[in-house]
Formats: sequence, C-alpha cells, structure tokens
Amino acid sequence: MIFFEILEEFTPREQRQFVRFVTGCPRLPVGGLKNLRPRVTIVRIAVTSSSSAGANAPHGVDCTALPSAMTCTNYVKLTRI
Repeated sequence: MIFFEILEEFTPREQRQFVRFVTGCPRLPVGGLKNLRPRVTIVRIAVTSSSSAGANAPHGVDCTALPSAMTCTNYVKLTRI
C-alpha cells in the first residue's frame, strides 16, 4: 500500500515519468495499473562496496546504486545502501 501512497503524491508529470520508466510506454492501459500486464513488481536490492562500478564509475557515480527497471516485465529494482 505504501507504493500507491507515494504514487498519489507525485504530480501528473511525475506519474507519467514513472510509468515510462517502469513500462517503457508513455501511458497505462485503459483501466490503469490494475489492467497492466504483467503486474508491476518492485524489489529492493542491496548494493555492496564490492560492486563492479565503484570508484571507476563515470563521474564517480556508482551506477549500481541507482534504481533500474526491466520494462518488458515491469520489474523495478530499488537499491538500499
């Protein structure tokens, strides 16, 4: 339920950006999230200091610590450090 509470706090523009990030599509299907197939899956993954990017990452940013999505399966990976 926390997911929907956070999504409701987004502006319409942020909601569209989130949908595009997760699904790769600019809009939800008719009926909204409940009709999205496959359903959105959100997981938290741990990032360790031994990750492959580390200090050698471009501009000093550890890209493994950024959220990512697999748009074909509507799968979101959120990191916790």
